[in-house]
Amino acid sequence: MNKILILIIIIIILYSICYFIFPEEISILQMKKNNINIDTLLSKQPIVIEDNIDTNYIQKIFKYNIINLYNIKELWTRSQFKYTLIYAKIDISIFISNPKYFSTKIPNENDTVIEIKLKKYNSLILPFKWYYSLNEENKDTVIIQGIHDYITYILSIIF
Repeated sequence: MNKILILIIIIIILYSICYFIFPEEISILQMKKNNINIDTLLSKQPIVIEDNIDTNYIQKIFKYNIINLYNIKELWTRSQFKYTLIYAKIDISIFISNPKYFSTKIPNENDTVIEIKLKKYNSLILPFKWYYSLNEENKDTVIIQGIHDYITYILSIIF
């Protein structure tokens, strides 16, 4: 029994480490909501959804996940969720940066910062640990939802 428990713990640890492997190349995926599938979500790249989405769509695509509304508090926010979904109520600009480090370190002048212009009713899905920034006046013009699986939920408590 102890050997099985140890094996399960090792598998969970190894699986969790995979969450902290970040792609070096950045590709912004822009697509219709009907084209999003598990492969595009697992690519660990930002996804711009061109269509208007609703709660039913979010519940359907993230069926087995924990979904919470989230408010940003700082200029740069590092996503603690497996996916962070940002829904634009008006035309806005969002600045994003890919994670390069295990620890939290906000982007600086040497990091790649990308400006994403979201049109009204478009959405952006950011992968785990990506950074994003909104202007102070734009914080009330978006709806941000954090989407956890059970591994990232536990990791967000630990880290």
